[in-house]
Amino acid sequence: MLHALFLLLFMVALAPLCSFIPLASLAAVLVIVAWNMSEQERLRHLLRAPIGDRVVLLLTLTLTVLVDLTVAIEVGVVLASILFMHRMAEAVAIQSHTQLIEEDIDDFTRNGGDAYTRRIGLPKGVEVFELRGPFFFGVANRLGEILDRIGQTPKVFIVLMRDVPLIDATGVRALQDFIARCRRDQTEVVLAELQRSVSDTLKQMRILDGGVSLADSYDAALAEFSANMNLAT
Repeated sequence: MLHALFLLLFMVALAPLCSFIPLASLAAVLVIVAWNMSEQERLRHLLRAPIGDRVVLLLTLTLTVLVDLTVAIEVGVVLASILFMHRMAEAVAIQSHTQLIEEDIDDFTRNGGDAYTRRIGLPKGVEVFELRGPFFFGVANRLGEILDRIGQTPKVFIVLMRDVPLIDATGVRALQDFIARCRRDQTEVVLAELQRSVSDTLKQMRILDGGVSLADSYDAALAEFSANMNLAT
C-alpha cells in the first residue's frame, strides 16, 4: 500500500522529474526486486526434490521467463496433476502387489488401533494425529490447521503416516513448515510408521537431518517420549 501511494505521488506531483530517470537505473531496481522474490533458498531446496517435481519447477521457470506467467502457471498445474496421477498409479500398484504376498490383517486388530482410539490413553503433553492418503499440493495447506485447532502447545507431537503412500515437493514444504513451527514452540515432532517411498523422499530433501524423531510404530514413539521424560526428571 505504501509503494502504491509513493508511486501515485511521483506520477501526480513529480512526473516531469521522473522522466529524467535513466532506464538503466530502473532496470537495476527491477533486477534487485526479482532477485529478492526468487527465494533462492527455497529454490535450492526444491532442486533436491524427486525428478518429476524438478522438471515441473524448471519448466515453469523457463516458461515464465520466455513466454508468459499465465502460460507457465497453466502448464505447471497440468504437469503437476499428470505427475500426481502417475505416482498414484504406481502407489496403488505397489500396495496391490504387497497385499498379495502379505498376510491379511484385520483393520480392527492392527497394532495400535485407530488414531482416535490411541488418543484415549495419551500421556499429558502428547498429541497424536494420523495422516491418510497422498500428501500432495492439493491438501498440503491443511497440515498447518492442526496446530490452530489444538490451542494448547503440546510437548510432543506424534504424526502417524502409515497410510500416506506418497508425498510431493509441496507436501514436503508444508511438513517442513509444520516442523519449524513446532520447533519455535519447543514441541518435539515424531514421525511414525513412514512408508519407504515417503521416507526416501524426506531423506532426499533433507527434512530428517535434524529436529525430527522417527519411530517405526506408535508404541515406539510413546516409548521414546517416556524415556525422554524419565531422563528429564
